[in-house]
Amino acid sequence: MQRVNSLKSKLLSIAGRACLIQSVGSSIATYVAASDVIPKSIARKVDKELRDFWWEDTNKKRTIRTISWNSLCHPKLRGCLVFRKVETINQAFLMKFGWKALMDNQSIWGRIVQEKYLKHKHFMDIECLCGDSGLWKAIVKTRSLLSEGLCRRIGNERNGIVHGRDRSNLKELILNLNRRISEHRLVATGDVVEVCVWTPSLVSWLCYNCDVAMSEDGSVVATVVRDENGSILTGKAENKLVTDPKIAEAHAVCLAADLSVERKMGKVIFQSDNLRVVNAFSAEFEGAADFNLVNLRRRFLSICSALNEWKIVHVPRMGNFMAHNIAKWACTTGVVGNTHLASLDRNVLNDYVEWRKHAG
Repeated sequence: MQRVNSLKSKLLSIAGRACLIQSVGSSIATYVAASDVIPKSIARKVDKELRDFWWEDTNKKRTIRTISWNSLCHPKLRGCLVFRKVETINQAFLMKFGWKALMDNQSIWGRIVQEKYLKHKHFMDIECLCGDSGLWKAIVKTRSLLSEGLCRRIGNERNGIVHGRDRSNLKELILNLNRRISEHRLVATGDVVEVCVWTPSLVSWLCYNCDVAMSEDGSVVATVVRDENGSILTGKAENKLVTDPKIAEAHAVCLAADLSVERKMGKVIFQSDNLRVVNAFSAEFEGAADFNLVNLRRRFLSICSALNEWKIVHVPRMGNFMAHNIAKWACTTGVVGNTHLASLDRNVLNDYVEWRKHAG
């Protein structure tokens, strides 16, 4: 309280007072709030001193307060100043203890709480006893707030693996979902014709399907080559230190172009399920291409100058699973380079089903 009273509001502007309350005033009670229960009377007295400092109130002078203190404590997104009430700070720390009691049974604090208070019961189901400490009773009272954001998880990761479901990358799942939604929108507007099956290329043309699999360290790009009859000729995968899926898709098309020149192919169709890459690489003018793909577009066109004829077309994800499966298989096994078809899982070479390691 003495520290709050020592602040000189008259010497500071409105911005200075706000900064001082946020950096010093709101943190005065943090040390105590992090380890004990602050009585409501003390918390309200500290808040009153901070309010008086903000409004420049003294015992001799009282100002008209045009906005409530609760409103000033709202987030900046609501146009407020993010002041924090001592009681709210204390409650947040108590909820942290409650979460720890609910989840942590390995630390020293967690083991003590288990033996003294929980006694192998669930935190959300126990009742306070007369002999319990005031801190523990306050922690238990936070359950009503904790329960608003809690949910019970049925099963665990082991069950998922046993039943044939691998550890899925959340970022990759969201990416695939957004990409599929974009494809459906394009089909609905007539910009892209939905193709549910892979179709062979023209006579004397080879088809290079391209796709990627994202990993924690970057990505794996892959391509698979088929002739006019749909027979698989070869495949190839490479690691790339690229975390942007769009850039990785462009690298996959460049890999396919390199492979086609290496094998001295004459007429080639490149297929990718990323419409932005297809539009950038097939754009008549560089200025019409995606800015982030300009350099890779130049590289792709330079490689393709050695081919007799070439095309790049968009194919929906449903008809491009084989290239994606090879990339995912290489990412999982760590085997990159030219693909030996005999060493692949039989489900990898499938156009319509995504390969999963634990699917058998």
